[in-house]
Amino acid sequence: LIDLLRHARGLDFSETIQTQVNAIVEERRLLAATDPLADLVTQTVDGLRATLTDTESTYNTVYDQQMNMLEETEGWKKITKDQRDQILSSVGLSKVSKGKVGNEDEVLASLNRLSLEAWKTKTAALPQQFADARKQADKLLEPKTQHISLSSGTLRTKEDIDTWIDKTRVDLLEKIQKGPIVIA
Repeated sequence: LIDLLRHARGLDFSETIQTQVNAIVEERRLLAATDPLADLVTQTVDGLRATLTDTESTYNTVYDQQMNMLEETEGWKKITKDQRDQILSSVGLSKVSKGKVGNEDEVLASLNRLSLEAWKTKTAALPQQFADARKQADKLLEPKTQHISLSSGTLRTKEDIDTWIDKTRVDLLEKIQKGPIVIA
């Protein structure tokens, strides 16, 4: 139960369960004839299982969206499957699964393999990993391809817009002299 609660720290359901565990320890109910922890273990496993399922679903949604966007890019369409597989591997992209989570041991094994925090980190990293994959595909086709981001700022007036457009135009014309541009 302690290991499960460590993984559940910060989740909505865990505070109530931790309070109950503390009360059991303080009141020495662990020595009671009936196991006072069994129900708490079940509640914790159920809560973690649901959280893992939601977390995996979020990861898969972001992964699928990013993959669909990558597959629509010109560079990705033009390279071979082997090249695509090599690029995905080099940027660390692969689908991740929580695995089986049918019982306490499986839930704990899943969380020990990839914690909830690690799931969040992996999900947050996906857009950058896919952007890196796109850059590599573009570089394979045209080594001089440049990936650039446009400057950002707050535009309040028509003059602000005109100034930004003029500056951006000058920057783009400079960069296009060095090779094709992909705006990220």
